[in-house]
Amino acid sequence: MKRIISVLAILIGFWSFSFAFTLTQSDAKKENLKGKVKKVSYYSVEKQTYFHADTVAKYKRLKKPLPEYERSLRQRFEYNLQGMKTYSDDWYKEYYTFDPRNNRTLLFKTEKRYDSDGSVRRIYEQTFDEEWFPTSGKAVDGDGKLIFTETYDKKVRPDGKTELYGQHILADGSTTDIFILVRPDLTFERLVQKGLFFHQDIEMNGDEMPTRVYESRNGKVNKVQIEYGSDGRKVYTLDDTGNKTLITIVKNDANGNPICETEYNPDGGIKREVVIRYKYDSKGNWIRREVKKDSMSDPKITERDIEYYK
Repeated sequence: MKRIISVLAILIGFWSFSFAFTLTQSDAKKENLKGKVKKVSYYSVEKQTYFHADTVAKYKRLKKPLPEYERSLRQRFEYNLQGMKTYSDDWYKEYYTFDPRNNRTLLFKTEKRYDSDGSVRRIYEQTFDEEWFPTSGKAVDGDGKLIFTETYDKKVRPDGKTELYGQHILADGSTTDIFILVRPDLTFERLVQKGLFFHQDIEMNGDEMPTRVYESRNGKVNKVQIEYGSDGRKVYTLDDTGNKTLITIVKNDANGNPICETEYNPDGGIKREVVIRYKYDSKGNWIRREVKKDSMSDPKITERDIEYYK
């Protein structure tokens, strides 16, 4: 189970590395947001089991019943008109600045991260060539102390695809080698990362969704293949001979959001099934999501407040 989870984590989070960037696919598109989204706030909605005495007194004074659910803000994101995140308040605050001269791609120029107390956690800056491909990157902490540097070399192939060779170098000298293959339309086709104890190789389709993932970490090798259809996707593990074993089927609704996720045992039996229900706004973005697992008596509820550009 742990092995499969580690593989699936790649499918969700491989863009989270500091040296990752995007050329054409906006954050809003990757997150299946429709319309000109300006801000999205995520709230957890949980059933109340305890009330402070002051809260009880307040509702008694108002002659209203105690609320059955509590709504708590968890995340907030802001987007520019290109659909790229300019602000993120998740584990820590992040601000992104885009070069105003850059009309060809969606690369950000500067990323600033802040801790909860408002102090600077990290400042990361990128430089680009005349075609707006990255050439270097550098990150420092709030005191200006070096965290890492990055370098990139570009090679254009006869078929029009661009190869980027890079290195992510930490302050202690340890390195991660990077290879990125970009199609002529500037969408990513392949991302390879190789460090001292790990090797990741991810192939992507035209929508920049992973179709094949290879990961070797501390001697453990995982191989996954993902097949997409009009109504969802199927995830397989691959053995050394290329044989496939189905591990997950995800079914989507008409808005492209998953409504059922079924995990399978190696013998083909169902291991777990998750059912998801949504409530949508007029743009087709969900504003309430209920996730129910087999063993859960109550669904996990998330609500979103979405603000749009006029």
